[in-house]
Amino acid sequence: MPILFANPPWEIPGRKTVRSGSRWPHSYPILSTKKKSYKPYPFFLAFAASYLAQYRDDVDFHDSILHDETEEDFFKIINSEKYEFIILEVSTPSHFR
Repeated sequence: MPILFANPPWEIPGRKTVRSGSRWPHSYPILSTKKKSYKPYPFFLAFAASYLAQYRDDVDFHDSILHDETEEDFFKIINSEKYEFIILEVSTPSHFR
């Protein structure tokens, strides 16, 4: 069974979100639909996928932030195949007082 490495969607209405390739996750307001948004490549996730692909031929990689996918789109991708493992690029929120 295949293994999926994925950068899942992160949605905040009216804002663009950045998680992968940056030191910390953040979002910024959508100011123009014509302006290109910052979408860094998920290097660490891609490195792990490419390393495992040296030993297995059933490794999949998907970046939902790059494709501006919704959570619904992402779940369709996950459910399209029976994955043995799903590895996600996520961030843990921090709260300071």
